[in-house]
Amino acid sequence: ENDSCFPERVNVEFVNILGPEDIKILFWEKGSGATLACGTGTVAAASLCYHLGLTPEKLTVHTPGGLLNILIRADDLFLTGTVALIFTGSVNI
Repeated sequence: ENDSCFPERVNVEFVNILGPEDIKILFWEKGSGATLACGTGTVAAASLCYHLGLTPEKLTVHTPGGLLNILIRADDLFLTGTVALIFTGSVNI
């Protein structure tokens, strides 16, 4: 995140291919550190794996926050998964 190559810092995804249709991703987001998931990072990593020929167009992504499904059709990418409320709060201004 703080390397001099990235003067404005950077988000990073660490990808491990578990099998032909399964990948595992860990996320590090600038300013936040490790996070449970990132939709943009998930889709980007899955797209890269697909275009490198490492995975098919349909795969399951294992994240610290749970399982996500990716479907790639030509230039369209679809991300599906369950959602859960993990925090509520308020700010007094």
